This record gives sequence, C-alpha cells and structure tokens, in this order.
Amino acid sequence: MSKPRLKYLLLRYASNEASKQEVEEMLLLIKSSEGTDELRKFVANMMSDPEKVLPVSDSEWEKLWETIKSSERPYRQSFYSRSWLKYAASVVLLLGCAATFLIFKNRNTPITKTPLAHSGNHMMDIKPGGDRAILTFASGKLIKLDTLPVGAVIQEQNCRIKKISTYTLVYSMMGLEDKSWYNNKISTPAGGQYEIILPDHSKVRLNASSSLEFPTSFSGKERTVTLVGEAYFEVAHAYVKQSGKKMPFIVHAGDLNVEVMGTHFNIKAYADEPETKTTLLEGKVKISRKGISKILMPGQQAITDHKASPILVKSFDDQEPVAWKDGLFRFRETNIEEIMKEVQRWYNVSVEYKTRTEGLDFTGMVARTKNVSALLQTLELTGSVHFQVVQDDRKGSAGKILVLP
Repeated sequence: MSKPRLKYLLLRYASNEASKQEVEEMLLLIKSSEGTDELRKFVANMMSDPEKVLPVSDSEWEKLWETIKSSERPYRQSFYSRSWLKYAASVVLLLGCAATFLIFKNRNTPITKTPLAHSGNHMMDIKPGGDRAILTFASGKLIKLDTLPVGAVIQEQNCRIKKISTYTLVYSMMGLEDKSWYNNKISTPAGGQYEIILPDHSKVRLNASSSLEFPTSFSGKERTVTLVGEAYFEVAHAYVKQSGKKMPFIVHAGDLNVEVMGTHFNIKAYADEPETKTTLLEGKVKISRKGISKILMPGQQAITDHKASPILVKSFDDQEPVAWKDGLFRFRETNIEEIMKEVQRWYNVSVEYKTRTEGLDFTGMVARTKNVSALLQTLELTGSVHFQVVQDDRKGSAGKILVLP
C-alpha cells in the first residue's frame, strides 16, 4: 500500500475535494491494517492542528462509517481508550474523534444519526452557554452584562467602563492616576463566559461558573486580583505610566498565589475540583503555596492538590488545558467524570451516574458552540457509555444528564 497515496486521499476527503473514485479507493485502503494505522495518524495530526479541518458531506461520512462498522478484526485501542474494545468499536471511537473535527466543528446543526439512548423519538437537547456575566460594584449594585447594549458606557467612581462587544468589558481610568480605588467583581454563571480588560490593559477571559474580583485602579505596589473558578490571563507588562515603577501582577486563587510580570497563562481553580492547575503559555510565573514556590516556564503546568502541600510541575504538549478559550472541548485520555464536570458548567446541567466510571477515558474534540448532543453522541460512538437527557427539578437548571452503561 502507498501510505503517501492514502494520506493524499484522506486530505482530499477532509476538504470535500475527493471524487467518487477517490473515495472508493480510500475506503479500500483504510480496510487494510496499514490503512487503519495511517487513519489514526491522520486524526492525531488533526487534533494537533484543528485549523486544518474542513467539513465533509453526510454521504461520504455514511460510506466511511458503514465500511468501518463492517470490520471484525480484533484490535487493542491504546491511544484513545485504556479499555479493550472490538476493532469496530475502537475505530468508531477514532472516527468519533474524526467526526468531531470534520463535522461537529463546522456544521450549523448537530448530528442526529445516533439518537441518545433511552431518549425517545423526540430527544431533549440543550443549547450551549454564551456570553453572560454579572458585574458587581463596591456599592452592591448589580448589572447583567448580557442585557447591556454594545457601546454602552458606565461611569463608576474614578473609572470609565465600556462594553465594546457582546463579550468584552473595558475598564479605563478617567484623567490622571487616582490613588483611590474600589473593588469590583465580574461573575459568570453556569453556561456563561466573559472577557474583561482591566485598567492596566491586562485581558482576562472567564470560563463558566467563575468570578474575578479586582480594583478599579492599580496604584499600589502590586496589581492584585482574586479568582474563583477558571480564567485565561494575558497580563500587560508591569509598569505604571506616571512613575515607571514595576508592579507585579498577582492572582490569588484559593491558597495559591501566582505572580507574573507580563505573560499568558491559565488558572483552573474550581472548588469542586481536587486540584488547581496553572498552565503557562508565554513568559514566566512564580507559583507560591504554603511556603513553597516554583517557577514555571512556557510549556509547563503546575498542579496543586487541595489536600497536600507540594507543587507538581510537569510539561504539556498540546492545547488541551486552554482549549475552552478557543471555543473547544478537548480531551486526552480524560475520565468521563472530568468531562461531565465541564459539561455541567457549560450547559448548566446536573449529572447523575447510573454506571461505573472507572476506565471510561476518552480522547476527542468538540466545539463548545454545539448543543450538548454533539458531545454526547461522539462519546456514545464508543459503545462503552450512553446518555439520557431529562428534565431537572433544580431551579434554573437547563436539564439533567444520566450517564448509562
């Protein structure tokens, strides 16, 4: 078999440029052992560079789907799942990931080829979260930012606040530097996200169920903010215009302090998570906790257990920790419980488990702009887990997801 030929055909297929004859040739090559290995590499490359992905037609997807389902050769699925699966199921998972790239990310409607288990003829679906947040002033006054029109300007104490887009709020000082300041807080609900540009021009994007407390003016020795939940920071270089004095930027997240001078990093510090994770993309940060400090370099992640003191530093080689800011769910050998926590926050749902979760680990990527069915159906393609979406009695909840065997 010509591996370059199969790679060529796969790229043609992914970009919707393959002819009928090329598609048939590609399917024949994929059915071979070497073809399967090449397909795995192709999907892995797509995961490392999702911008290469282009949509495919339903008819081509159906052809490839039926061909893979017809295979019976035993196979150990080591990369995408830790459990033993039949060849068909393992490649279905592979194609579930491929479908995520080639279909879910680029379609305007969710895939409905595989209805969610036990959900009946009229499957209950849940829309994704959106640009929603609440701004709380020092006085206690609240503003729902999603109801504020783009372009609206608010004057609060010594600063000017402007909504410049559906998801971005900008703080700026009025006139000369004012040494008086007041704490404000921006909070996102479950199913919400928002971006704020602070008075020093640092940019912070909040994930769902998160909050950031910050001063309206950075005029002291340091710029200090407090985070609950998850946020991606792009910190402006630490200088004050009037004095030229360096001012370190410090994030308090629970009992963790992160000190930076100008960098891009992500902090995930949810109270219902066992660990806090700080991921550095650019620059350098200092992580401090209970008298222990570590320096992070780009490409490193610091993990702190809420019940233990040490700070574990490890390298990461993909964009999984920060995929959310780019509008993606991205998982690599991730347990179903961790995945469903992300689902809970983004879709504002509760989750109930009707099956054991040990060994239910998945790899894949789905756009956060899709209904919840897009993600659940991709996971169901493995045959190792199923879901039912039902009404939830919890006030304000969009629904409940039952995780089934």
